[in-house]
Amino acid sequence: MNKLHEPGFVPDERAEVGVGTMTIFIAVTIVSAAAAGVVLETADDVTNQAEITGEETLLDVSTGYAITHIYGDRQHANSSQGIQRTIQYLELTMKLQIGSPSMRMNDTLIEIADGSTRLSMTFNNETSGSVGSNVSEAKFLDTNPYKFSAVALLDSDGSFVQSGTNTSHVVNYGDVVRVFINCSSLSLPENTAARIWITPRFGYQSTEWFRTPDTYLDRYIEL
Repeated sequence: MNKLHEPGFVPDERAEVGVGTMTIFIAVTIVSAAAAGVVLETADDVTNQAEITGEETLLDVSTGYAITHIYGDRQHANSSQGIQRTIQYLELTMKLQIGSPSMRMNDTLIEIADGSTRLSMTFNNETSGSVGSNVSEAKFLDTNPYKFSAVALLDSDGSFVQSGTNTSHVVNYGDVVRVFINCSSLSLPENTAARIWITPRFGYQSTEWFRTPDTYLDRYIEL
């Protein structure tokens, strides 16, 4: 005779409820674990991305050039034509900003504007080199208005000087370079405002304003 039909027998369904509850609990645990894994993985990705972004931001705000001096040169590229009424060349003394990593002069863009004309120029390593007895000598002056040249005044490891296949002209922290800009195609007479932009491939753009003096007396003018 079936015990379910025995007199006085009461079926107990608590085991079935317990199994169902356990099944739901296991399912919830599995889903929670999967969700937690996704959250942890996402948090790790976000952390890594934040670290990378932070490093790139630090480099971006610290990488760049600082202009320490600006001089104007009124000597014509052809020395036989003598000193001109307007500035023919600009000489910029520059170094890296504090905390800036090394940079290649080949990756630098320089722009200059006089209010009516704006010139953009890239680096010409064929007219650049190391310091000589006269850093303003004609061999460093580029007659091409779309090219600028440079000379290393301080270069501790010699990485700026072109040697063999090395044409990168690296500027390290602590180095000092002088850049020559042919601005004869601009109009820079007395009492003229002008602006210079120096843009490296990576980093921030340096900007410098200057105004020419009311009267030109000498060949070289400090601006």
